[in-house]
Amino acid sequence: MFLKKKYPNIIKEVRGVGSHNGIVLNTSSNKLLKHLLSSFPSDLISDPRFLSKLYTSAVMSELFSKHNILTYLGQNKEIVLMISPSLIVTDTEIDIFIKSLDATLGIGKYQLISNFVKQKLFS
Repeated sequence: MFLKKKYPNIIKEVRGVGSHNGIVLNTSSNKLLKHLLSSFPSDLISDPRFLSKLYTSAVMSELFSKHNILTYLGQNKEIVLMISPSLIVTDTEIDIFIKSLDATLGIGKYQLISNFVKQKLFS
């Protein structure tokens, strides 16, 4: 996938069959993220999948609010950004999704999470 090559530090894995696909996002943290997470209650961040849930939710929120694209969160062993377009999806609609996801991931992990948290806490 084009975006996996463009964002190798963000997209860990792309998986799926047919029109049911998922993207596993890399949630390794850096100093900025650790600083941001330090403001969360300790019982939240004690969940080993908290950062993965937070980052994937931030991507989902951005895709929906800015691009009108509905995705959902798959919660099995890993947290997965799930994409399930209709069976009559067009090539143009797929291109729109790829461009929208590209724009969203281009914002950056820290900024996406920061925007998401501000939106949820202060709106």
